[in-house]
Amino acid sequence: MEAFLYFYEGAPAEEAIPLSGSLSGKNLTAQGEWVQRLTEYPSKKEIVERRLVRIDGVLDSTSFKGVVTIDGKSDGTPVRLKRVRNLWLCKR
Repeated sequence: MEAFLYFYEGAPAEEAIPLSGSLSGKNLTAQGEWVQRLTEYPSKKEIVERRLVRIDGVLDSTSFKGVVTIDGKSDGTPVRLKRVRNLWLCKR
């Protein structure tokens, strides 16, 4: 199974996190690498951070309910992700 995960932190993420995993019945387990390209100021040096992202939960036709873990850390708070047909970006 292949999927893309987008993080929204006040603004839509420009890049998706590719995930691969398995689906057994409705139980989904997937993981991928989140690559963040950051700029250090005032040197304007580019920093690349890599983090392992894992999702575990139940997938149905409209949503995913489970836990998202980043770098092996999770507060255990369940999340609900809704399936969308398209992603739209509106600029102000």
